[in-house]
Amino acid sequence: MGASGRRDPSLVRTGDISQTRCCPLAKQLRKYLRKRGITRGISCVYSTEPAGDHSLPPDMDDLILRKGRVRNRIPSLIIMPGIFGYTLAEMVLDHISKNRATQ
Repeated sequence: MGASGRRDPSLVRTGDISQTRCCPLAKQLRKYLRKRGITRGISCVYSTEPAGDHSLPPDMDDLILRKGRVRNRIPSLIIMPGIFGYTLAEMVLDHISKNRATQ
């Protein structure tokens, strides 16, 4: 789920999509899945920290490119996307190793 606006690595969690809180991206994804009859069974990485409202103005490069709508940038600690990625990688490796153990 979203790492933008997050600053506390100790609040990163893993779990089912139905357990996510404080994440606007997760909320939209839960809504999308609910319309298709899916309410649980999707593993994800999320943060329980409320997303900060520290938006910055868009980059001038974004204005020049004119791809889609112009969006404000939402900063996070530089380490947060990496922490989310490493946590997700751990989840995948754990899932693979459990599947191999049962074969």
